[in-house]
Amino acid sequence: ADNEHLRSFVRDWFQSHDTCASGGLSLQSVNYSDYLEYVRGQLKLNEDVPTAFIEYLYERSPERALMVFYQANPQRHAATVARLREMQEELEADRQQLDDEGASETPQQRKADREEEIRQKVESELRREVLLAEHTVSNAIWLKEHRFGEEFQKALPEATSELAKLAKHDEWWVRLYVAEIMRQHRELRQRAVVQRLASDSNSLVSKAATFAEE
Repeated sequence: ADNEHLRSFVRDWFQSHDTCASGGLSLQSVNYSDYLEYVRGQLKLNEDVPTAFIEYLYERSPERALMVFYQANPQRHAATVARLREMQEELEADRQQLDDEGASETPQQRKADREEEIRQKVESELRREVLLAEHTVSNAIWLKEHRFGEEFQKALPEATSELAKLAKHDEWWVRLYVAEIMRQHRELRQRAVVQRLASDSNSLVSKAATFAEE
């Protein structure tokens, strides 16, 4: 909306929603379960997720925003497409071997089995790549915020390494996570990474990275 007062009202409403819980005081700092369902629904309908909404999610909690887009549709991953093709070739070779051995499965059954195997491998690879990196970075941030200085310094190299890897990810929502983390946490900034993201083809990523440079 163009109206600043309306935008302010909406932001206040969302922040109130984020921290609400049923019964008692919630220890969950940001509640993104509803947001996940909304984003998932938009993607299923091939509808865009509003830019201002995405910015809000990432500014509020980069870690949870990353998980929203990861869980909403993990198959939307360009590198995964290439990996799928490799797996398809491997499984085609396996199918040929089964044919040569006189396997009892029907072609339809073999196709279904191959598709399920591909899906499981894709999810496993993406889960390790994104979730492990997010955990590593979040752990370092936790150590810093709770003043475990020595432990933070030990965790810092691995965290920055994971961020540098994610900064080259094919999915914009992963790169946006990196830009926003570096914007909010100066200790994790890497000049070369921030500069590259500042010229990113995605406007949300470049905007966040530009703020991180300041």
